[in-house]
Amino acid sequence: MVQEWVIEQLTSTQSTSLVLAAVFVYSVLLAVALPFPAEFVFLAVFSLGLPRRTALAVVMVVAASGNAFGSLFAQRLGYGVSHAAPVTRLFQRVPGYARFRRRSSVAFVRKYRYVGLTAALSIPFLPVTATLYAFSVLEDDPWRFAATVFVATLIRLSVFLALVYGGIYVLDDPRIRRLAAT
Repeated sequence: MVQEWVIEQLTSTQSTSLVLAAVFVYSVLLAVALPFPAEFVFLAVFSLGLPRRTALAVVMVVAASGNAFGSLFAQRLGYGVSHAAPVTRLFQRVPGYARFRRRSSVAFVRKYRYVGLTAALSIPFLPVTATLYAFSVLEDDPWRFAATVFVATLIRLSVFLALVYGGIYVLDDPRIRRLAAT
């Protein structure tokens, strides 16, 4: 009886750890290479075996940590490539590049810096990767960059949850159900 309980506890702890590790790795890959929405991490909530609010909070913190960790790689790679001499020379030869650069996301990044990064990363279903690389072009402070990504990911996932729970609340309203039935 005790042996079965111990095996059950070890198994559930191990599976929880594996699920959280998968969430972390997925979030790192989102920051570095994958153009998928970060909101898929909430699927892990169902397999954690924790109370729902606890599971949501844990998944959000693990996902934000993974995004922040991955952003360190994305920032280093994006900043390094954008400031490499061959790349700079190549883009200077492209007609209209200077005008495009002033009007595009680079101008947005220069103007709004970390507030802009936080706002851009807080939009649900927007791929994280492109946003991180766009902002990494000008930012050379990796720790501040990672901290901003961590906070923005928490905001993004909170906004998503608010939209989901708000939608459920509205759809579950008896007045809405009566309207839909007519």
